[in-house]
Amino acid sequence: MSGQPPPTQGAPQADAQMAVLRTVIDALSDNATATASSHPAAPGQATREPSVFDGDTRVLVPLGEFAQRMGISQWLAYKLARSGRLPTTRPGKRELYVPMAAAKRIERDGLPPEGGEVA
Repeated sequence: MSGQPPPTQGAPQADAQMAVLRTVIDALSDNATATASSHPAAPGQATREPSVFDGDTRVLVPLGEFAQRMGISQWLAYKLARSGRLPTTRPGKRELYVPMAAAKRIERDGLPPEGGEVA
């Protein structure tokens, strides 16, 4: 006894079925990796640029850090806050903070026009 099963009459047919199954499995696995790696945007939907605030879970960002991440000077950030174009809050007595939602909106759309309504 060699340890192998005895040959059957349907062996060539079984080999053909296995070849077809391998082809189908390969095609499905290639399709799955292609769809998992890149998800196409829906028609009319723009792809989102990465944000400097991605991964940040805070609700408020200190004004100095906001200025640094946006690539502007602290002086300009304070000037924009004083004019009302940059929404800020002061939870304590000293530091000014920018709400994260406003920071992301400003990064995406830019500053609101001067004299415009600030949300």
